[in-house]
Amino acid sequence: MQIWTKCQKYTSQVNGWFEKGEISYYERILYLRENRLGRIDDFIKVLTKAQRAKFDQLSGSKFVG
Repeated sequence: MQIWTKCQKYTSQVNGWFEKGEISYYERILYLRENRLGRIDDFIKVLTKAQRAKFDQLSGSKFVG
């Protein structure tokens, strides 16, 4: 639950910056995307070995463009 709360708090903060005109729509999207990608690491840390193996299997190989 702490991961979710942390994410929601940050999302509210970023949306507040956008609503006040402090950041552009594009910057808002970048901040939120960066936050989402950072949360993936947090979720992975709490997985069991079996869950992590299944996650890796479902994720497939990393895309390098």
